Amino acid sequence: MINWKEVPFLRLLLPFLCGILLALHCDVALPYARPLLAGCAFLLTVWWLQSGNKKRFLGGILQLFILCGGYQITYEHYLPRAENYLLASSGSARFFVGTIDDIPVEKNWAKLVVQLNSGGVRLDSLTNGVGKMLVYLEKDSLRPPLRYGDQIAFYGKPQAIETAKNPAAFDFRTFYFKNNIHQQVFIKNQNWQLLRAGQGNPLYAKVLDWRLHFVAVLRTHLPKSSDFSVASALILGYKNEMARSVKEAYATTGATHVLAVSGLHVGLVVLLTLWLLNLVRWQHPYWRAVKLLLLLAVIGAFVLLTGAPPSVRRAALLFSFVFVGKEYIRRASTFNLLAVSALLLLCRDPYLILDIGFQLSYLAMIGILYFQPRVYRIFSPANRHTDKIWQLLSVSLAAQLTTLPI
Repeated sequence: MINWKEVPFLRLLLPFLCGILLALHCDVALPYARPLLAGCAFLLTVWWLQSGNKKRFLGGILQLFILCGGYQITYEHYLPRAENYLLASSGSARFFVGTIDDIPVEKNWAKLVVQLNSGGVRLDSLTNGVGKMLVYLEKDSLRPPLRYGDQIAFYGKPQAIETAKNPAAFDFRTFYFKNNIHQQVFIKNQNWQLLRAGQGNPLYAKVLDWRLHFVAVLRTHLPKSSDFSVASALILGYKNEMARSVKEAYATTGATHVLAVSGLHVGLVVLLTLWLLNLVRWQHPYWRAVKLLLLLAVIGAFVLLTGAPPSVRRAALLFSFVFVGKEYIRRASTFNLLAVSALLLLCRDPYLILDIGFQLSYLAMIGILYFQPRVYRIFSPANRHTDKIWQLLSVSLAAQLTTLPI
């Protein structure tokens, strides 16, 4: 059984999740939410410092505070609720200026995710604001390819992303809702122009350059398009050039998850990095701290290199906390570390709770941590090799127990 005293962050995560789910199904603003939450945080801190035998009552108040915090973070995360939302008025063509937020996907049209900076009915009187839009640009062979961080100006009529028309069809509206994208626009060649290049995060831009370089290396050594697309998805999480037929083949056989970069990849990177670092026989007292920092840097670089999907972020945070805990805390509950990683990810993006990859990733980890020892005890092989196989099978069965419902 879980010792609840060893998992304080799990006790904080549960009301936070309740707050997120409540906000997703309600459209009611909490009056004076920010000052009230700040005041409650201050009072709880003072009360905790002076509390005697009132800790149980204080715990209830703290959980209510965490629930309200989760609600407010989720409520404010929805971009259309922002006062300076640039796409609030729809139905008319307008000018927009924005920065490309990811690697463009170029097929028949160039598909961009654009973080809007300003917009208006006239180019000489744009208003600053916020927004995120899916932009399709007509391809022009005379123009250089666009990259992450390029700032563009365009003129077009935004429209809502359509929902699925047929039963069981892929719902693009729901998919982009999770990414806080609610509108799209199609732009002809004469209605857009590149303003400035390199306006994004310079570190992320450099990592994306490395990613595209590694993609080019794979393309050189794997000339067959199907082999290249699968390899780039497996190693780098790059699926921009994967054919629909390949995706459908994996989906039909129930093996789509094979194409996703996951915790297994992070684990392999960690093992390889530790093996290389352990080759260094430097005995300086600072070496342990330097080795930990190098390991965390490699994990962070790999997360960015793969596009930072939820499964990789979860695994990266968990591995980071485990190694920091082993170095400085010594005894740390893995359930507590798992809860910390989920709490941090959801604080930054509460809509991750809707992401199927996020759900499967955490449910699989819970199943492995909780059920694997119990499943493993069902059978005790006498042969050492059979025991190794049974260990792997018990991990798989434990993960299936918790992921089967979804």
